[in-house]
Amino acid sequence: MDGSGLEHPSLIGGIFGDFSSENRLVAFNRLAQGDDIATIVEELDVTRSGVQHWIADWRDGNYLEEDSHDLTAYGRAVHGLLTEIDAKCGDLEEEAFAHRLRDTLTESDLSNDDVLRFTIREALRDRAVSRDDAEAIVNEVLDEADRDQE
Repeated sequence: MDGSGLEHPSLIGGIFGDFSSENRLVAFNRLAQGDDIATIVEELDVTRSGVQHWIADWRDGNYLEEDSHDLTAYGRAVHGLLTEIDAKCGDLEEEAFAHRLRDTLTESDLSNDDVLRFTIREALRDRAVSRDDAEAIVNEVLDEADRDQE
């Protein structure tokens, strides 16, 4: 299969499949942090048998040691990649927020101050970005809009 620029699409697809739900991803992260199964079951509101099924899958995928809930070297490497992806998701949310703001500015008759208030309220409601980040993004986009109008 042509990866169209990706060197390991099969491996990446397999990893994404193994952590295909939010609960699976969080449970794996909690195991990586040393939490026990009872804590994971309680905090995620999932069944113990469901978590045991995931653990069996992760052992089959070589993410966990056969005789414990410890991550293998491969599991630690994958956990590191997932952590990096999580960090990048904040950047994606900020970019999506800025894009929506640009669209609002171009399609709206509202004043910049009204757009600012509306957009910050929207960001806080959606929890897409923090208030400080929202204000910084709004100011950056408003500055861009002002430069474009000059």
